[in-house]
Amino acid sequence: MSDVVSIEEYLAVMEVKLRYLPKKEQQQHLNEIKDELLSLKEEMVSDVGYKVESAEQKALESFVAVDTLAKEIVDQYNKEQNDYFSGKNIGFVFITGSLLSGSAVLAFPIYYGGIDGSLAGTLGAHSLKLLIALSFLFLYFPTRFNAERMKIFRFARIGIIGILVIPIGAFFLSTFQSDGVPLFSFYYLIGYLIGWSILYYAITRLYKRAWITVAMNG
Repeated sequence: MSDVVSIEEYLAVMEVKLRYLPKKEQQQHLNEIKDELLSLKEEMVSDVGYKVESAEQKALESFVAVDTLAKEIVDQYNKEQNDYFSGKNIGFVFITGSLLSGSAVLAFPIYYGGIDGSLAGTLGAHSLKLLIALSFLFLYFPTRFNAERMKIFRFARIGIIGILVIPIGAFFLSTFQSDGVPLFSFYYLIGYLIGWSILYYAITRLYKRAWITVAMNG
C-alpha cells in the first residue's frame, strides 16, 4: 500500500474510519487486523526472505487497502443493525420494549403513595401490555430465537436490572417527602421486588435455554 508506511499508521487510519462503531467492537477489529498484519510481516521475513526493514511494507502492500477494509466492516455493521430492527425482528423488539416499559410504569404508585383513578387507568393499560408481552415471550418465542433476537434479548435483560432504579428511587423520594415511611409505598415496594425477582428468574432461565437453542441450530 502506498498511502500508509507502517502498521501503526494503518491501524491509526482504520481507527478513525471505524470511530462510529461501538468501542468494544472497534477494538476487536483493530486487534484482529493488527494480528493479521504482524503475521504477514513475520511470513515475509521467515518464508519469503525479506529483511525486517522492508517486510512491513511488503505486508502492507499485500493486505487489503485500509479504505476498502474499513468500508466492508462498516457496511457489515450497518447491515447487522438493520437486521435487528427489520420486519422479521420488529415484533420481538416491540415485545421486549413492552416488557421494559410495563415494568417501569408499575413502579409509579411507590412514588405517589397510592393509586387514584387516573393512575389506575395507566397501570391497567400497561399491565395488560406487559401480560401480552410475557405471553408472547414465553409461549411463542422460545423456539424462534436467532442470533439477532438473542442480542436484543440480552439488552432487554440488562434493562430489567436497570429498572430497579425506578422503584427504589421512587421509595426514597416518597419517604423524603413524607414525615415517615409511607406504609403503602413500603408494602408496594416489597410486592414489586418479589414480582421483579420472579420475572428476572424466569427471563434468565429463558435466556439460557434460548442460547442452547441458537447454538444447536447455528
